[in-house]
Amino acid sequence: MSDVNLTESAARYGVSTLAEGRAVPQSTLRAVIDACQTGTEARSAPAAVVTRQGRDSVIRVGPAPSGTTVTAAVTLEGGDVRTLTTALDGEDVAIRVPAGLPAGYHDVDVVAGEMSSRVLLIVAPDVLETPERIGSRRLWGYDFVPGSVRSDLSWGVGDFADMAEFAGIAASQGASFLAATPLHAPAPATPTEASPYVPSTREFLNPLLIRVEDIREVAYMPAATRALIDWEAADQRAADTSASPVDLEEAWEAKKNALSLVFAHPRSPARQASLEKFVRRGGPALDSFCRWCAACEYFGPDDAKWPAVVRSGSTDDGAWDDAFADNETLDDFRRHAGRRREFYAWLQWIADGQLTAAADAARMPADAADGEPVGLVASTVVSASLGAADAWRYRSHLANGVRAEIGPDGGNEGSDGGSGGDLPTLTPAGLRDVAFAPVIDAVRASLRHAGGLRLDRPTELFRAWWVPDGSDRSDGAFIAMDADELIGIVVLEAQRAGAVVMTGDSAGLTDQERKQLTSRGIAVGRTVWDGATNGTLAPADTWPADAVATVRPHGLVPTSAFLSGEHLESGAADAEERRMAHEKLRSAAVATLRQSKLIDPGSTEREILEGLYAFAAATPARFVSVDIADAVGDRRLEAGGAPNRDWRLPLADGAGRAVTLGRFVVNPRAADLAGKLGAAR
Repeated sequence: MSDVNLTESAARYGVSTLAEGRAVPQSTLRAVIDACQTGTEARSAPAAVVTRQGRDSVIRVGPAPSGTTVTAAVTLEGGDVRTLTTALDGEDVAIRVPAGLPAGYHDVDVVAGEMSSRVLLIVAPDVLETPERIGSRRLWGYDFVPGSVRSDLSWGVGDFADMAEFAGIAASQGASFLAATPLHAPAPATPTEASPYVPSTREFLNPLLIRVEDIREVAYMPAATRALIDWEAADQRAADTSASPVDLEEAWEAKKNALSLVFAHPRSPARQASLEKFVRRGGPALDSFCRWCAACEYFGPDDAKWPAVVRSGSTDDGAWDDAFADNETLDDFRRHAGRRREFYAWLQWIADGQLTAAADAARMPADAADGEPVGLVASTVVSASLGAADAWRYRSHLANGVRAEIGPDGGNEGSDGGSGGDLPTLTPAGLRDVAFAPVIDAVRASLRHAGGLRLDRPTELFRAWWVPDGSDRSDGAFIAMDADELIGIVVLEAQRAGAVVMTGDSAGLTDQERKQLTSRGIAVGRTVWDGATNGTLAPADTWPADAVATVRPHGLVPTSAFLSGEHLESGAADAEERRMAHEKLRSAAVATLRQSKLIDPGSTEREILEGLYAFAAATPARFVSVDIADAVGDRRLEAGGAPNRDWRLPLADGAGRAVTLGRFVVNPRAADLAGKLGAAR
C-alpha cells in the first residue's frame, strides 16, 4: 500500500496518522487499518442507528435497483406502528426518521423489492434531565475502592455488607453519594486480577464482594458445615487490621470454598424460584459468562490453549456434545462445566441481591430534611474494548491483530493508575454490527442498582488507542469512535433509570469534547489543579456548574503525599524540573487558599488539604467528590499514581495504620473534612 493510499485508508477508517505530535509508523498504520476491516459483516442495512430525540435523521439501506418499490415502518417499543417516508438516493434507499419519535429502542422494517432488513433505531434524549429528587442541590460524596473499605467482619477484603455500612456512616456525615470503582467480575483464575479496570466482563459482578454470612441459607446449615465456614472466615479476618496488601488469591480461595458449601445447601422453594427467575432474566449473556467461567477454571485463563470448540465461543450444547463425544478430557470438562455453570450463575444471583441491599442503604438519607441522596454511583468504561468473557461471546466480531491499550493522551492514564489496557476490542463498525449490545448491557447493568453512573476514562468515548499484537504499548494509533452514538446510549439508559451521569478525570479531553458531554447533561470531572495559571488556581467562580469538583485525580498519589512532594523521584533525569513544577503548583494552591481565607499563614499539610476540598466545595460545581484516602490522610505512594498503584491496598491513615469502618466513623480528619464540606455546600 503506497503512502497516499495508506493516508486515504486511515482517513476512511478514522485512524489518526499522528500521535502526540509524532507520525505514526507505517507498520502500525497498516496493522490498525487491516484490523478495521475485520470483525464486520457485509450488510444491506446497518444493524443499529443512534439518533437524537427532536431531530430528523436518515437511515440508508441498499443498494436497491432503480424503480424498486420501497416501504418502511417503525414499530415503537410500546407496539405502535408508524409508516416512514422513503426515497431512492442513487442506489441507496433513504428512510426519513421524523423528529417526533419517543426516546427508546424501536424496530425499523424495510422492504425493497426482494430485499428486507430490520434496523434497531435507538432514539436518545437530547439532554439528560436532572432527576427531580436531586433538583438544583449541590452535593458531595465519597470516591472509594470497595475492596479497600473493610470492617471487623470482612474476609480481608471489603464487601457489599461493608458498602452498606459505609453508606450509613457517609450519610450521617452529610454525604449524598458513594462513587465506587467498577464492581465488574475478574477472571476466576490465578493470579487474581487486582485492577477493577481489567474485568472479564462489564456486565456481571465481582463475587469476591459477597458477604458469605449474609446468605440466608447459612443460618440453616448444619453446625459442622457452618464451623467450616467460620474457620475459613477467621483465617481471613486476621488481615482486617493490617495495612499490608491483601492476598486476593488466598481471600478468594477461602471465600470460594465457603460459597461452594452454601451453594450445595438446599434452598427453600421460594428462594429456588427466585434464582431460576434471575437465570431466565440473565438469558444468553449470563449463560455465556458462566460457561466462560467454567472453561477458564478448567483450562486456565489463556484461551489460546483451550480446545477449538470451547475457544470458538459457541454456547450450542449440541455442538459441544458432538465435539466432546470421543474425547475423554473434553467429556470430563462437559461434566465439570454443567455444575460450575450453575455455581457461577448462583454467585451472580447472590451478588445481585447483596448489591441491592447496599444500594438501598446508600439511598437512605440520614435526615429527611436533607432530601433524597443520589446513592450509589457505579463506574464503568464505555468503549469498544471488551473483557475476556465478553470477547469470548463476541469473538467473531473482534478486531484481529490489535489490542486496546491505555492511550498516551493523559486522560486514560489518569483514570485508573495506569492499569486497564491490553484488552480485546471490537471495531466501531463491529460495535454497530452487534447493535451496540456490549455497551447497552454494560451501562444497563451498572445502573441496575445505582442512582448515578461515572464514566471512567471518558476519552475512550471519542477515541481508542490500538496497538498491533507484539508491539510495545507506545507503538499504537488512535482510532476515532462515534461519541454521539455512545453518549446517546448512556443518556437514554440514565434517563430511564432516573440517574445522574458524571465522568472521572477529564484530563486528555479537549474543550470541545467537554462541551459535547456537558451539552448532553453529563457532569464532567475537574480537579482544583486544572487551569492553574499565574501563580493561582482557577478562581472558584469561573467553574462551570455542570462539573464534578475534586482534589485528587485517580492517577495521582494521595493528596497528602503530593503536597509533601514524596512522590518526586530524586534520581530521575528531569527530577529538578519536576520539583520546580511541583513547588510552583503547590505555591499556587497555598496562595489561592490564603486569598480565599480558607487557610492561615503557616497552615499544616492537613489544613491545606482540607482547604483544597473547601475550595472545591465553594465552586458552582454540582458535585464534589472526596477521595476516601484523602479523608483519612493516607500518604502511601502505592495507594495511587501510575504506574505504581497497588489495588490490593486497604484503607490506611497517615501513619500507615489500617482504617476499618469502626475506626473511620471516629476518625477526626474525616469528621473535620465532612464538616467543612457541609458548611461550604
